Amino acid sequence: MQTGRPLESYGAHCLGYNHYVGVCLIGIDEFTTEQFNSLETLIRGFTVDSDKVIGHNKVSPKTCPNFSVEAFKLAREL
Repeated sequence: MQTGRPLESYGAHCLGYNHYVGVCLIGIDEFTTEQFNSLETLIRGFTVDSDKVIGHNKVSPKTCPNFSVEAFKLAREL
């Protein structure tokens, strides 16, 4: 896992949503179990309601995260 900007800083990941934390998995559409495990750990550490966890593609014309966030949350019971 790599750390980017400090949590106190605004991001530059999604216009209109940069005051929220952005998380990135490195890859295009082939992510590892370890990446998904780390993502789960990270999300649980934020103690945020799961309905607040969304992909960029829900609020911008981007395709990322290139996996179904809803399916991920259901599978991990987030």
